[in-house]
Amino acid sequence: MPPRPTAVRPSSEPPPALSTTNGRRQRTPPPRRPSHLALLGPPGAGKGTQGRRLADRLGLVHLGVGQLLRDEVSATSAWGEVAAPYLERGLLVPDAVVTAVLRGPLTAADRGDGYVLDGYPRTVAQARTMEEDFGPAGYLDLVVVLEAPDGELASRLAQRSTEDRHDDLAEVRAARLAHDRREAPTVVAHYDASDRLARIDANQAVGTVTDNIVGALADRGLVRRRPLP
Repeated sequence: MPPRPTAVRPSSEPPPALSTTNGRRQRTPPPRRPSHLALLGPPGAGKGTQGRRLADRLGLVHLGVGQLLRDEVSATSAWGEVAAPYLERGLLVPDAVVTAVLRGPLTAADRGDGYVLDGYPRTVAQARTMEEDFGPAGYLDLVVVLEAPDGELASRLAQRSTEDRHDDLAEVRAARLAHDRREAPTVVAHYDASDRLARIDANQAVGTVTDNIVGALADRGLVRRRPLP
């Protein structure tokens, strides 16, 4: 009997278009889909720093949820007034508020090359809200967990506290760290189950951490490997 043909899973992307150059037909690759990345980790792990560096390097929009909420507070918006007492005490802002504040910037970034989130989602409920409420724009391609020893985290936060940010006060830091230790394992397991997780040692030079994150993205085909400038 002849061998049975092997089933091939159909691609979700459209087939490449044909173009003509110098009389030769060439295949034009399909439009690049936006990249959706998220950085997680305890306070002081460097999420904001790496988010900005990755945005610059990969042409993405950096969406720092904490900063978006602080901007709402500074603007004395309706959402900012709700978020303010939670931020001052180091508590999680209600999901409904975060979703409302994040929806516009995230949807706009998805119309371009994509985004890199930092500090969100912090719970499995938030992860599910992103995918259910935001649709394809909220589906994360990769979640990067930045890891560093507690001593290094404490040193970084002590240095950062000179910026006089409310969320860097000692009691607020303690509340944030306690929440991270309680909730992070379940969020990590959620994304690890679908092979969308990468752990990165953040106790290295800033540039090295960035290179390692880009390497993890390249390993999954999310970005092309390019020589460093």
